[in-house]
Amino acid sequence: MAKIWKLVKIALVLLLLVAAVLAGSQYYLPLVLERSLEESILAAVDEAESVRVEIEAFPALLLLTGRIPSLSLDVRQAVFNGLNVEAFLVDGENIVVDLPKLRQGEGLEIKKADSMRVSAVVAEADLNAYFAKESGDSGVNIQLGPETSTVNGNLSVLGQKIQLSVKGHFQVIAPASVAFVIDDILVAQARLPRFITDPLAGKFAVTIDLADSPIPLEIRDIRVADQRLYIYGQRPAHLVNSNNAKGRSTREPAD
Repeated sequence: MAKIWKLVKIALVLLLLVAAVLAGSQYYLPLVLERSLEESILAAVDEAESVRVEIEAFPALLLLTGRIPSLSLDVRQAVFNGLNVEAFLVDGENIVVDLPKLRQGEGLEIKKADSMRVSAVVAEADLNAYFAKESGDSGVNIQLGPETSTVNGNLSVLGQKIQLSVKGHFQVIAPASVAFVIDDILVAQARLPRFITDPLAGKFAVTIDLADSPIPLEIRDIRVADQRLYIYGQRPAHLVNSNNAKGRSTREPAD
């Protein structure tokens, strides 16, 4: 009887140890992976004001295989290829990352994902700075509108500056690229034939390329509102889908 009781006590101690290890891993493992992901995101952008990653996993031991059941990413004031992005938000389910590569500081590589919803928000002032840099016209000014946006700039012809007003809209032109497409051009308040104005205004046909963003995405929609350009993306077609994702609406940044 004494031997049986001793075995019972040993079994209870082992169970308590296992419970303690599981409880510790449930708290500790998500924190470790969150910090690794935050460091990887910071290294992938030119600069960022803040990066916050939240992971939900039960059991957390799943994270040791590189599988993340639920991932939320919130990046603020990040610079991608010279463009300041006010907010870059990601929600994903059943994401599989290359864990050895991440641990070795070689960057974030997503191998699989059931679903991903990505939102990028660019403010009008940041678009102004980006258009000025890309066009080489420091005096460029863009006014965003729901249907039509207007870019005002200057042309130098024979040493004289001529005011140019370009009306257009933003359009998805590639899986991860958005371009400002020119619809109409006014030179010194006069409408000239397009074969004359197109070569002059071509410098304002600026492209926003998010192909090198920290999280792979395929742009599915864009809209302009509140003096901001909203870009909505989803899981790229090349990522394997396990076909068990549950859809949710795209998340937008809180004020």
